[in-house]
Amino acid sequence: MHTELITLITMKKLLLFIVLMMLPFAANAKVKINGIYYALDDENETAEVVFGGYSGDVVIPSTVTQNDVVYTVTSFAKNAFYNSPQMTSLTIPKSVTSIKYHRGFFYNCNKLASIVVEEGNPNYDSREGCNALIETASNKLLYGTPSSFIPNSIATIGVAAMTHLNVTTLTIPNSVTTIEDGAFSGCTELTSVYIGTGLEHIGENIFNECNQLKTVEINSNALVSKNYTSEEINVSGDGKLLAAPQRGLNIVKMSDGTTKKVVVR
Repeated sequence: MHTELITLITMKKLLLFIVLMMLPFAANAKVKINGIYYALDDENETAEVVFGGYSGDVVIPSTVTQNDVVYTVTSFAKNAFYNSPQMTSLTIPKSVTSIKYHRGFFYNCNKLASIVVEEGNPNYDSREGCNALIETASNKLLYGTPSSFIPNSIATIGVAAMTHLNVTTLTIPNSVTTIEDGAFSGCTELTSVYIGTGLEHIGENIFNECNQLKTVEINSNALVSKNYTSEEINVSGDGKLLAAPQRGLNIVKMSDGTTKKVVVR
């Protein structure tokens, strides 16, 4: 009898342990509501959009209801829209204040043509109808669609932010101070680029695989960095800073502010 009692108590403890371990998973269970997948947080009554392989026009609501509980949609998981090749547009509500954005956030979303952030969102926007996702506080363009343009208030163009743009000419506004790695890589139709006066920092391979690019005009004296002792600064066709010209397209920035385009064969 004593042994049976001990066994029963042990089993109850084990069952309680299993239930407690499962609580976090139950609280954040993946559910599908009106075609969108969410992880629901019952304690805070919030919802996070998670991976679902979306297609067509995707409109994220500000709230969703499950079992008579209203959840506020506040965030996107880091893989929320990963590998959604048939998604054509994305509308983000003002309630979404956290987007776990990274370089592969929109991986294989090749048909995504429009991004619209609802006005009043405190952290993100798509100002001036630019069809891009912008981090408001930093004025950083995180991601652009093939039809995006760069608003005049943008300060930073993020890593691989505007790959595969369907444009032949591109103007970087004077407000842009930083272009991060691979920002325009894969823009195969791009033939000419005008870079404004504010640019201070260029990442690596910003024009990688832009095989039709023939002219890049740089108008920023700040690119004559203290790290260079010569009177000129060279930028190759793929956007790398060079100490000396290399084969192919070079943009030579002279100390007097003039710009020369040089092709080295």
